[in-house]
Amino acid sequence: MGKIRIILSILIIMNYVVAIPSANRLKIIQDKTLSMLEYYGIDMARVFVFVSANDYDEYNNELKDRYNDINVVVGGYGIQAQRMAISNFWDEDQLILSLDDDIKSIHILDLSTQSHLNILDNLDDFIITTSKMMKNENINLCGLYPINNSYFMRPTFSTDLKFIIGQFKLFYNKKICENREFQLLEDFETTLKYYLHDRKVLRFNNICLTASYKPLKWNKTQDDKNNEVNRFKDAYIEFCNIANKKNNNMDIRFIKRPPIKTLSTLWLGNYNELVDLAIDSWIKIGYNVNLYTLNDIPKKWEKYVFKCDPKDVMELDYAINILPFSDLWRYKLLLKYPSSIWIDADMVLLKRLPNDNRIISSEHTFQSGAFKSISHKKPNIGILYNLPVIFLTDLINKIDMCKAEFCDNMKIFQNLLKTKRYKYLNDYVLEPDVLCPVPWWNCDNIYYDNGYKEKYNVKPPTNNQILNGAIGVHMWNNFTYNKNKINFDRVNPNSLYYKLRSLF
Repeated sequence: MGKIRIILSILIIMNYVVAIPSANRLKIIQDKTLSMLEYYGIDMARVFVFVSANDYDEYNNELKDRYNDINVVVGGYGIQAQRMAISNFWDEDQLILSLDDDIKSIHILDLSTQSHLNILDNLDDFIITTSKMMKNENINLCGLYPINNSYFMRPTFSTDLKFIIGQFKLFYNKKICENREFQLLEDFETTLKYYLHDRKVLRFNNICLTASYKPLKWNKTQDDKNNEVNRFKDAYIEFCNIANKKNNNMDIRFIKRPPIKTLSTLWLGNYNELVDLAIDSWIKIGYNVNLYTLNDIPKKWEKYVFKCDPKDVMELDYAINILPFSDLWRYKLLLKYPSSIWIDADMVLLKRLPNDNRIISSEHTFQSGAFKSISHKKPNIGILYNLPVIFLTDLINKIDMCKAEFCDNMKIFQNLLKTKRYKYLNDYVLEPDVLCPVPWWNCDNIYYDNGYKEKYNVKPPTNNQILNGAIGVHMWNNFTYNKNKINFDRVNPNSLYYKLRSLF
């Protein structure tokens, strides 16, 4: 590993690395992709071949004999796992050229005829020039035209939402975009995640590949593919359509310039570490933000975050405690602007919100002693979407009728959901682990430890389970700063907070 780390340090100076996933295709990778790289004079010290543990010895022995400086790395099993292994192997923002193992050649459209394809002259120059273009345009993913056919190709490049085929992709490593949930549609998922991250992807419509494409054998049927297509469409309904082909085949078609959804939040104090992290996460997964605040918008957000006046919703009554005030404020926001998606300013998002008709978040309940509950989840107001007008009206009226010095608006909300009239709304309450995987009584361990205490018969998930399975993480701003008084200078590098910060 020491030699590899030295090589990695050198490659940072050399700008880019070449990653090739392969499985049981030792002859193919030598005859095709590696031969092509030799043709272009690419230094084999740049090249890393990712294989399964079962293939490692065979690949390492033969490739090292032929290419002295080449690197063979144990990745994962299956293309989905291999792509993720490639991303995890390098640091964030490393420039990576990912190639399939069966590429014969790279062709560019002849500008004089626009009907013939010529061999690309210099791959190294192309990568260096393109990477500079990507940096200048804040683009982290680039690809080529997906079909080898000059009739459909054009002497142009595009930056709207167009499919980037995984056979050849040049990218600045963004781990949040390389984390995959789909197996058969992993190219589509990667394209969309990078598009949402940057609001654009770069594709050269005048350059294509010639490859003897032989996909890895899947124990999958066409029905499996169609089921995944439907699942992808449900997850990203605002960005794609389903194309029905012959023989009951289904595929994804992107919408070129899809509308971008907007989240709404309120923040009246100075920005802190959690607000900074939360809003960064919303932007990076493709949301715009209506930020109701009295503060200026930081320069890094100004492209996607819009400053709104909190008094547009209701007057600022500083006599009211900030917590019940913010509760009431969000109810009035949703009543005035019914299409708004409310989100707490300390809610970090790892994935896009589900495309449900309405959304109510929840948290874990006490599960012992006098506090034992039949249900393991307690509705909360961290994320609210599409609540009925009549429910919001009743909610606001009940709060207005509250004469207590401290009106528990959250409790009023929860009690109203228990009434016969609104009991049906509980069908839209998400599970606690979806958006609040760490209970408030464990929130100090978000920052200090790599694990959570089992308490009240509630066993929280591990950090890896949260990062791979949760949609969001409620960071419990009030407990973090006021009760636990977290020292951010002492945050554990293995903590969930540290991992979240490294992602965004």
